[in-house]
Amino acid sequence: MLFYLVTPMTYTRCFCNFGIIRETKMAYDKLYRFINTLAEKTDSGAIDWQETEHPFAFQVSFGNKSVRIWEDPHSFPTDYGVSIFNDEGDLVEQARATELDMPNDNVYYVALGRIYEAARRHAAGTEKVIDEIMDLMAKDDTPF
Repeated sequence: MLFYLVTPMTYTRCFCNFGIIRETKMAYDKLYRFINTLAEKTDSGAIDWQETEHPFAFQVSFGNKSVRIWEDPHSFPTDYGVSIFNDEGDLVEQARATELDMPNDNVYYVALGRIYEAARRHAAGTEKVIDEIMDLMAKDDTPF
């Protein structure tokens, strides 16, 4: 007996006889690799995240294409997502961490959350502000 169990992220082919053998194929393999690369480049500081018109989204452009990392503060728990836009500014892909993660696994929730926080800090200039405050604190004549 052969049947398919279909979910938004996977298809599972199950052979049922004296046991079940499952072969799982991720439907979004390229998107997973994209998010991993985005996380690596963000962690290394190679991506110049910018603020957007939306207070919970940050964007980076690659030529005429762009990527947005966003937070949905209205979901519980807070969800993170990524959106990819083509040359014309049309949305061509969008995914939420809660859609990408498998049950009892929050790998993409953590990855997109880390990208979001790094993008927010970069766009706000957090490191520069902290450095400036530390420089002021290092001076002997700064009253505290």
